[in-house]
Amino acid sequence: MDGVPASRASFVTGPPLRIESGAWIGNNCGLYRGITIGARAIVAPGSVVTRDVPPETMVSGNPARRVPYPRTLSEAGLEALGASRGDEGTGVER
Repeated sequence: MDGVPASRASFVTGPPLRIESGAWIGNNCGLYRGITIGARAIVAPGSVVTRDVPPETMVSGNPARRVPYPRTLSEAGLEALGASRGDEGTGVER
């Protein structure tokens, strides 16, 4: 990087990440650029998402894989698991 600190280098390029309405993203997740997290999808905490996540799908792991979608999990339950809705002005394209 020719003497430029990594924190200031603009090394992130490529298409933007897209998170659709109602998606939940757990803490400490890795999300690759150019992927789409579908509407009402859930990404479990600590997951590394390398591909698109279809709507109403739950993924977990490294790399993230599909797991059974909890139809009865409430918003309070998701918050207790450390997930956030992702619409708090993170600058991510919707």
